[in-house]
Amino acid sequence: MVVISQAGKSSSSNPAENEIVTYDFPYVSRSEWGARAAVETLQLRTPVPYVVIHHSYSPEACYNRDDCIKAMKSMQNFHIDDRHWWDIGYHFGVGSDGVAYEGRGWSILGAHALHFNNISIGICVIGDWTNSTPPAEQIKTVKSLITAGVELGYIQPNYKLVGHRQVRETACPGQTFFEAIKSWDHWSAFPASNEDLVNVPELSEDFRKEYNKTLKSI
Repeated sequence: MVVISQAGKSSSSNPAENEIVTYDFPYVSRSEWGARAAVETLQLRTPVPYVVIHHSYSPEACYNRDDCIKAMKSMQNFHIDDRHWWDIGYHFGVGSDGVAYEGRGWSILGAHALHFNNISIGICVIGDWTNSTPPAEQIKTVKSLITAGVELGYIQPNYKLVGHRQVRETACPGQTFFEAIKSWDHWSAFPASNEDLVNVPELSEDFRKEYNKTLKSI
């Protein structure tokens, strides 16, 4: 059982304190997995209308705390040192151990889905799910995490859930897993691909106009 505050941190504070909510899924904060300090941060305007589901592809699936912490550190190091991003790109990672690991957390702008970062929470389901689906406990925690985000006010109650491939040219979150998430609550068939971004009303009109010009020039 974990206590999550509005800042998205695990906490030992008095549960009677304002805006402290208890959930029944395992949760590891940034400090607990030894995250590096972010180079810089920007606030995410919440509640967001979308949740984007990813897989890591590499690192591979992790089934215990030590291996999942190594996976989180590997992704953060790659994103900062090789991609030159400010931090790990995802808001959260979820391991096959059924644990949610805090990435950027609820309120910090992510770097997980180009063009979609301003309107979404990105959750990385650690592992390569091209030819298989994640274990039941891993999926259960992903869904519980989303529910927590809604109840804490970071995700809109009528949110839309999409796979990364629906907003970017990518195989993520893996073919087999992508087919599975189509049965999840709130999954949206639109946008179907990055070409649909010009018609996503939550994105700014200026962006959609410029993006439409880009598509027409290809």
